[in-house]
Amino acid sequence: MSLVLFALALIVSYVLLGAGIKLLDLATDFPVQFQSRHTSLWVVTCGLVILVNIWVFFDLYTAILVIGIILGLIVTRKVDSSFFLLLTITTLPLSFFRLLVMSGFLMGFPTLIIILVASIMDELLHSKASQIAHSTLRWAIVHRPLLKIIVLILPFLGLLTLVHTVAFWGFDIAYDLISYRFRANSSSTRSESTA
Repeated sequence: MSLVLFALALIVSYVLLGAGIKLLDLATDFPVQFQSRHTSLWVVTCGLVILVNIWVFFDLYTAILVIGIILGLIVTRKVDSSFFLLLTITTLPLSFFRLLVMSGFLMGFPTLIIILVASIMDELLHSKASQIAHSTLRWAIVHRPLLKIIVLILPFLGLLTLVHTVAFWGFDIAYDLISYRFRANSSSTRSESTA
């Protein structure tokens, strides 16, 4: 029973993190729409920091995913907001502590390297998406497929658990849904104001 609760808590937490991080992204991309919610965004940031650090402390695979993805964002220079910078500064040290001290570095090293490389490749491909002529391929690259596919394969190699794969996909789906919802609301608001 405790494994079921762990799995549910992990998946729900990842979904909340995906939604919260996308909100912070949108606040950076569309500052005018979020300027009246500045305090709320800092509350969301603090909540995300606490939630990530709790999981990082108790869960090796979350620490590995956090290190790989954040280092990928740092290498590709995608840490571009004060909210995400705070999340990075507070989460990365504990993630390394979890990996290096509490779990033994060799245990998670192969998974970390694979996640890091996939994260970097995804971000580099994403930055080139606008230059791709084929619309279906461009759409796929915009949605960063490489990391998603790698995370699906890792459990079959014994490098990640199936629960973490489901949680990661939950994170990603929540991230995309918030983006679609916001853009849909923005376009409907613009069309109402011009009518």
